[in-house]
Amino acid sequence: MTVLNNVLLVALMVFHYLSNVSAAEGPWATELAAFAEQDRMHTFPPDNVVFVGSSSIRLWDLAKSFPQFDPPPLNRGFGGSHLSDTAEHWAELVAKHQPRAVVIYAGDNDLAAGKTAERVARDFDRIVKQWQPTAKSCQLFYISIKPSPSRWHLAPEARRANELIRAKCQATEGATFVDIWTPMLDRHGQPQRKLFVEDRLHLNAEGYAVWTAAVGPFLGSP
Repeated sequence: MTVLNNVLLVALMVFHYLSNVSAAEGPWATELAAFAEQDRMHTFPPDNVVFVGSSSIRLWDLAKSFPQFDPPPLNRGFGGSHLSDTAEHWAELVAKHQPRAVVIYAGDNDLAAGKTAERVARDFDRIVKQWQPTAKSCQLFYISIKPSPSRWHLAPEARRANELIRAKCQATEGATFVDIWTPMLDRHGQPQRKLFVEDRLHLNAEGYAVWTAAVGPFLGSP
């Protein structure tokens, strides 16, 4: 019996070692480790809302924007990430929390890195496939790629990615495309610079107010 216990102990130690090595080798190891520590320290109740994606999510003060939620929606944004990163880490970022809704913003960095609209749409398809087994209990919301002044040269590709993802959402029960592209343009069809901070990429409070007005009605009350 002692020998068996020792074998099991060694096997468990090897398993944890290999798990830690694998995590340490990933490009988002630090961010994912921080999220895991938050999950360990704080209990996030199921049937709430998870926001996930790039820095536009990470910098969003969700407690301020959605005061009707107690606790606030869970923020799982990590700066610089692509939509493919959300797809790759869906299980630990979203699925483990068993939310009633998930709100995604990513795709902006993807295009800036040279990915095509079609590639972004394929990565969204990967997310949909992982989400669909939970579709009856969890709604999926995708916030359209925003019209950033600093990346306005990518506008044609951004529009194309948005339209491909919009079509996917329209064809998928439980998935919703949230258009923030249109309300962020001025009457001349140009990005409203007043919605952005100095880098002309990230949102200021007024910009997040536009996003909150677009997303809020879909989430309703807890």
